[in-house]
Amino acid sequence: MRKVIIFVLVFLIVLFTSVIVVDERQNAVITSYNGKTRVETSGIYITRPFWDKVTYVFINERTALLSLAISPDNKNVESATLGVINVQVLINYHVTNPVEYLSAIRKLGKPGISEQISKILIADLTDKINTTTLDKFNQETFITFDKAKFSYLGISIDQISLLTITQNFMSTLKN
Repeated sequence: MRKVIIFVLVFLIVLFTSVIVVDERQNAVITSYNGKTRVETSGIYITRPFWDKVTYVFINERTALLSLAISPDNKNVESATLGVINVQVLINYHVTNPVEYLSAIRKLGKPGISEQISKILIADLTDKINTTTLDKFNQETFITFDKAKFSYLGISIDQISLLTITQNFMSTLKN
């Protein structure tokens, strides 16, 4: 009788640790002990307990507010002679490749993904500012961009909105 109870308890533990439920807002990245990875969408799945590692990734739309400091003369912001343009942008994005997204988070950390997005946007916005006047640039509300630049992060940018643009002129006098 004791062996039957232990068997039933072990069976229940294995059963409850092997069944996963993935809802509509997320994907499950299942990594096996041998390193093979698979992605499961919404539904109920059975995994191998103690062999598979399950990581949930939310794929719904995310929003980030970034404040960027741009130097129109392509210099470091601290040594800019033409002044610094401060731009606030609102970014809407979602995860398209959960495996690449998790890899980017492992390499860069969550703040690192925002930093990578900022670097790409600063380069693009610097080019746009240098090819047009600031007044004309200030009239734009949405930014066109190349979606492929963000694919290595496992994300797709849906929309980039310009919120505020201000220019600060810096003094070039040094002591």
